[in-house]
Amino acid sequence: DPGLDVDRRRIRGGLHGLDRRARALFNADDEILSVRVWRKDETGSYQHVYTFIDQERLASLNISVDEIEQARKLTPVPVEAVAQERILLQNVSLAPDLALLRLSAASADGRIVISASLRPERILRLARGTGLYRVYLVDGQGHALAHTDGQKVLSHADLSGLAVVKD
Repeated sequence: DPGLDVDRRRIRGGLHGLDRRARALFNADDEILSVRVWRKDETGSYQHVYTFIDQERLASLNISVDEIEQARKLTPVPVEAVAQERILLQNVSLAPDLALLRLSAASADGRIVISASLRPERILRLARGTGLYRVYLVDGQGHALAHTDGQKVLSHADLSGLAVVKD
């Protein structure tokens, strides 16, 4: 399939079914833009073993593979931290106008870490709020993941100084 970029050389061991599973995941949720997988090797180090990028989906959203790669390089997945914490949501948006989130999760035994780049529309809808309330979503360091002001998300605004975030 020419619209998909799958690094087939790196699929080893029990990972042959990843391609089929990644396609099913992409078909089930149109907010997923890319998937990366790491596997812990015999030395205890995590090795990147799989990448799946739907180039047609990116093109339809006017997003390039280079932008996905730039977000990955600017905000790398802290694989060891994901393995320890089991799940991590990161704002990997690129200014001036590409809002992106990354959701990473580890298997129960911590040997596999999976990371997906996502369009944040679902989460941003939560932050719309009304005149009665405001909803913000921040990461563990207080940086904006979802906010009524989209520029705060795009700029990775530090909201840790707000009283509600401090609490």
